[in-house]
This record gives sequence, C-alpha cells and structure tokens, in this order.
Amino acid sequence: MFDAVHVVVSAVRELNRSQEIGVKQLSCSTSQIWQHGTSLMNYLRMVEYDGLTGRVEFNSKGQRTNYTLRILEKAGDGHREVGVWYSNRTLAMNATSLDINISDTLENKTLVVTTILENPYMMRKANYRSLSGNDQYEGFCAEMLMELAALLRFNYKIKLVEDGLYGAPEPNGSWTGMVGELINRVGGH
Repeated sequence: MFDAVHVVVSAVRELNRSQEIGVKQLSCSTSQIWQHGTSLMNYLRMVEYDGLTGRVEFNSKGQRTNYTLRILEKAGDGHREVGVWYSNRTLAMNATSLDINISDTLENKTLVVTTILENPYMMRKANYRSLSGNDQYEGFCAEMLMELAALLRFNYKIKLVEDGLYGAPEPNGSWTGMVGELINRVGGH
C-alpha cells in the first residue's frame, strides 16, 4: 500500500509541476471527466523508484514491470522466505527450507483448483488454444502450483470460474463467482 500511495503522490506532484491542476469538484452522477486524467495516467507510467516492495516501474500499458513476489512460509515467530517469483515468469523455490512431512501430504490425490484469470497470477499462454489442461496456463499461481505438485506429489486440474468473478453475495444469501463455486462445490471441490 505504501508503494501505491507513493506512486500516486509522485505522479500528481509531477503533473502539478507541469501544469496547474487546481481543484475542481466533480460528480459521480454526471458524465463529466477530469480534464487532467490522461496526463495523470501518463505521469503514473513514468514513475520509477525503489520502494518497499522492490523496484517500482511500469510499462506503456500501466502494468508494473521488473518486480518480484516473495513466497513466504509462516514460522513460529513470523515468516521465512521459501521462494521468489520474478515478473519474467520465473519461479525459484527453496525446497530445502520447506518443512514438509511427505507422509501427511496430498500424495497421489487430484485437486481441482478454481481460479480466475488475473495478470500476473493466472494467465492463458499466447498459444493456449493448441494446448490442453494445465499446460494452457502460466503466471505466479500456475508456476507455484506446478512446483508444489512436484514437491508434494499431487495432481491438479485448473478450473476457471465460469463468470470470471471473485464473487459477491446475492440478496437470497447465495454467492456468485469463485466463492459461489467453492460453496456449491462446482467442478468437484
């Protein structure tokens, strides 16, 4: 959160240096847009700095690039790093640091993993139409699943949520999206 706030503050500061943006009241109920919105987006893409989460920089689409996601394991008094996923789609797990009792695992079981497409966590490969099953997917979660399955000797099937949503409660108490599919055991959960 700190890095996100820093990015926005830096971009607004640079925008204000280049042109006086002032303060103008806008309403959510009208179609009027803020005249500096496009400029702000351009300044957001130009922000580069070393933040708490590592190097912060963006590509031309506004997506963060050149970053890492640390994989942490809960330890008695905190946590320890057991792996790293790099934005170039490389996963590096430190198997020797994982405290695993293979006899108590999911060995030879098949799990259905319900998910949604969300860059960079779960994405379809560019050539996914020519692939089948789990081979169609890439990203942090896809690669972590592959590593965990190899380490713990389980099988898995990635299942995309039909409506592509995380889920929200309905007036009748049921849920939509991924939460709804998990509650209703859609796909063999």
